[in-house]
Amino acid sequence: MQILSAIQNGKWSPGIGDPTVIGWLIVAAYITTAMLSGRCAYNARKKQQTKLLTFWLTITIILTLLAINKQLDLQSWLRSTAKQMAREQGWYAHRQIFQMSVVAIIAAVGTGLIVLASWIMRNYRSTRMAFIGLIVLLVFIVIRTASLHSIDEILAIKIAGQKLRYLLELAAIACIAISAAGSLIKSNKTKQ
Repeated sequence: MQILSAIQNGKWSPGIGDPTVIGWLIVAAYITTAMLSGRCAYNARKKQQTKLLTFWLTITIILTLLAINKQLDLQSWLRSTAKQMAREQGWYAHRQIFQMSVVAIIAAVGTGLIVLASWIMRNYRSTRMAFIGLIVLLVFIVIRTASLHSIDEILAIKIAGQKLRYLLELAAIACIAISAAGSLIKSNKTKQ
């Protein structure tokens, strides 16, 4: 019985994508941070702070989906499907152009969204660290999904016995968690 999601014979198969201790630690970090963000959204709702409610609720949803994806490894399915389409349609030899175009489009759209969200949230200093963590996390995911060989090699470098990709993912999640915890602490002090 296969419990791992993996690419075999060019096809993705479902299962647990990263059954390692660090893989499950990252899933736990996503879930814990999603819960903290959800609590921030709840507090914002009680205080009728629409912008903060939308911000924290969006982060809660994104982190919950990423926790699920961490073990389903859906980006491997996406890469496998794209690779198969490229071969079938005859443009696999030119895939780097497509990969770079996708990354450029996502970077442009992402930059626009970052600027827009920064402007909307400009008066909420307490969300800055969460916002930075979310940006780093989303950029990291886009780069990992695009699967550019030279970037993958860099992300595989080990620091303190762990791959750089794990450390970057955990650092981005930690930024969001610290911001959410800070918001909750501030909110609790305000109540007293």
